[in-house]
Amino acid sequence: MLSLTLAATGLTNSISLVTFDGAAGTTQTFTELNDPVMGGKSTGTWDQSGTFGVFDGEVVDVPSLSAPGFIKASADGTFADASAAAAGSLVLRVRSTTPEYKGFRVSFASGTLAPAYACSGGGSIPLSRGCFKAKFSVPAGSDFTDITIPFSSFSDKWSPATGEQTTTCADDSDVCPSASKLSGIKRLEVWAEGALGKAHLEVLSISAAYDTANIRFEQAALAARTALFEKQLMASSANFGKIEVASPSDMVCPPTAASLGIACGMQITTTAAASCSKVLAEMKARIAGQYGAWHDPHNNGTYSVQSYGGTFSASRLTGDGKYTDKMIFTLTTEGSGCKIEACSRSQVFSIADYGTNYCDLKMLYCGTADGCKPVVNDFTVGSETTAKFSQSTVDMSACLAV
Repeated sequence: MLSLTLAATGLTNSISLVTFDGAAGTTQTFTELNDPVMGGKSTGTWDQSGTFGVFDGEVVDVPSLSAPGFIKASADGTFADASAAAAGSLVLRVRSTTPEYKGFRVSFASGTLAPAYACSGGGSIPLSRGCFKAKFSVPAGSDFTDITIPFSSFSDKWSPATGEQTTTCADDSDVCPSASKLSGIKRLEVWAEGALGKAHLEVLSISAAYDTANIRFEQAALAARTALFEKQLMASSANFGKIEVASPSDMVCPPTAASLGIACGMQITTTAAASCSKVLAEMKARIAGQYGAWHDPHNNGTYSVQSYGGTFSASRLTGDGKYTDKMIFTLTTEGSGCKIEACSRSQVFSIADYGTNYCDLKMLYCGTADGCKPVVNDFTVGSETTAKFSQSTVDMSACLAV
């Protein structure tokens, strides 16, 4: 069975998708559905009156098919951007009184106009791609357990009759959930399917997890791909400017959905003359105060708090509403100051950004000494070092041009 217990390591980052604790943005309402296929007789219930969801029922044969049916519980809505975990896993914190049941599955829908339809067809009927499904098992025990299912184990091509994958991610990358798909999940489901028997599952949370070491590995791979692309491009155009990628380091950067992984971006390392708690509070206050207490002086973009990793992460939509950049800030206390390691990445194929990725980062912590307007904490920063992706530039004057 493609599920493992999540190892507790300091490198693992988690993006919360579903909880039942009343938290805004992650508390979702699930609805139970029994098999309607040709007179299916399976029955199930869903209850989330407590701090976890309870999925309970029994899967029996569909009489006309002489094959097991299904029961499932589904939630539709807006879920956190999980694109940073594309090389990671979906994590279910669950327990079961029926660990012997062999038909537990989980699915999520993205990139489809009709999530419920996609999760009924599994790619076997027209326009039903975009619902990614995988199996999992639950060990015996009364404690909640983290079940880790690699995203590479999911596929959006599976049989609606059995739930079994008809094409695996290992066989065809086209059925794998990409970073762009994980950025826009619209539906999550837990299933008991394709196996006869009673099924009982208690769900405490669902999240996406990834290891920062994997992201650094991907950065190294990106550097290699970019170097190859540059060589090929230079061979056909001797006058084309050099494409650069920031050297892999311990700094955590968001992934990019750009073609070939080539996109603008910027890394900044500097130290603030303030505590990390004050730096973090100022960044949060600027985003929370948009269009009132604060606005983005760089062409009136719109920032949103995200869960990409690091100490703090955000996205920024350009003022014209066309492009989104993703950013991660890692804050580390150094004496009485705070070391800021920040990285922004564009999400489309791009060579030049006219300072945008630099401004994405700088505008969230710059002070009056830089010409900015703080909200709750004004502080200075020391000298900075930068590293660019593609032909990104550093231009503070561009940052302040509304």
